[in-house]
Amino acid sequence: MVPVVNISDIPISNCISNIYRELEASAVFGPKHMANWLVPQRRGNRFVLEKLGNSLYDGLAGIGLFLAALEKTCTEYNIRKLCLSTFATLIHQYRENGRYGIGGATGTGSIIYALVRSGQLIHHDQFIDHALEISQHLTPDKITNDHHYDVMDGAAGTLLALLALYEATGKAEILDRAIYCGEHCLENRTKSFRRYQVWKTVENKALTGFAHGSSGIAYALMRLFEICRNDVFLKASEEAILFEQDLFNTSIKNWSISEPINVNSKKLIEPTFQNTWCYGAVGIGLSRIGVSHLLTPHQIKNDIQHSINQSYDDLRVLESDMHHLCCGTMGRIELLITAGTKLCDCDAMRTAVSSTLELINIMNKRGYFNLPEIVPGLHTPSLFQGITGIGYEMLRILNPDKIPSVLLWE
Repeated sequence: MVPVVNISDIPISNCISNIYRELEASAVFGPKHMANWLVPQRRGNRFVLEKLGNSLYDGLAGIGLFLAALEKTCTEYNIRKLCLSTFATLIHQYRENGRYGIGGATGTGSIIYALVRSGQLIHHDQFIDHALEISQHLTPDKITNDHHYDVMDGAAGTLLALLALYEATGKAEILDRAIYCGEHCLENRTKSFRRYQVWKTVENKALTGFAHGSSGIAYALMRLFEICRNDVFLKASEEAILFEQDLFNTSIKNWSISEPINVNSKKLIEPTFQNTWCYGAVGIGLSRIGVSHLLTPHQIKNDIQHSINQSYDDLRVLESDMHHLCCGTMGRIELLITAGTKLCDCDAMRTAVSSTLELINIMNKRGYFNLPEIVPGLHTPSLFQGITGIGYEMLRILNPDKIPSVLLWE
């Protein structure tokens, strides 16, 4: 049950409308009214304008998902047309150049997830058909050749996308492929410095956190366990949680990004900490809340509270924070929305709303959000590091029961 809080929805709705208008105005259209966006990219010592790729993280899949969520909740604009045009471009580009990795945020898995959820949001079954077509590219060989394992680029993220497709279609072969992804993750665990069986991902390190670390992989395996009820996935997830809990610093009240050891010299190094979705407390808290119904409170209660408290602290400095979904304000707000909706935490939901309104006030005064900038003052349209992710989270604030959490691949 979603807790009841007083929401001043007019500023939020106006901000969402402004984001849509900015997105619509910057769209470029090709043959058959296919939509794309030009973004500046640094090439050597100069900038060139390039069309967006297809991914959920920073491409058309993410923008299309935002448009589908907006279409679901708003009838003011002709949003459906732009949404369909965006996905038409995505399908065309994928068929022209199908050389993609498999990951849930950056690869083929991300495209499948966006198509499935967008198709459900706007009741467009053809998107599900496209997702089934694209899923045929996720062959056993492609999965076996994955050396990322994580949610962002690897088999864990692909697993989450396939579970969304299985939920939509009920096709046994899709579940079989998801199980294959899970087995691939299990087969590629290695012993950490502290003897836990986990995964070495970026820079050959055993990491905490959601995007590249144990939280995200454990979450994906737990979601798989929920469907197939194979205890090996549950036990691997629980061991990954223990690995992360062993890296919790009681003074900092956060988790070290990785084991504090140099992978080459094996010498101890200073631990580093973040509080974002990709690394640190936000992603860890989200992963625990997302599967809280499958675990006992004593396993995860402290983790959840620590992550929420960290977000409360960081949301006090919105002016200097980055505002996007991946590594900034909106990721922290998503944690609080999820705590509000899944745990009936009214304080978390109230803080999510008040922080969103404060963020809008900051943007109105400045005229822009704090986002990674290649060209100063120019907003990127992407979901995870751009304005559509901010808009998507504002839609979540207003409609948490209708719009799924993209940071949990719901």
